[in-house]
Amino acid sequence: MARMGMSLTSESLLVQDSEPIAATIDEDVVMLSVRAGAYFGLNDVGSEIWNMLATPRRLGDVCRSLSSLYEVDDETVARDVFPFLQMLVDSGLVRMIDQGQTIL
Repeated sequence: MARMGMSLTSESLLVQDSEPIAATIDEDVVMLSVRAGAYFGLNDVGSEIWNMLATPRRLGDVCRSLSSLYEVDDETVARDVFPFLQMLVDSGLVRMIDQGQTIL
């Protein structure tokens, strides 16, 4: 279930949701979400973020990794990544793990 309105912070713990069917085609990730009734295509940076979230990661760690990988300042990465991840959370493709929740 999508969690509309849940604002992300650098401490938000995120992970891929198990519902979308994802495949990699020419290094880009494509996803089909029956729940959202939509098809999603991710470019190389979006695909990199998706792959990072195969295991739970803090949003701040994702931004730091991208900043280092692409040699971009933290502020620019955060400005681009926060809304993108918010869209993935709102679409139910990525879920936020509550701080007290056990990660399986």
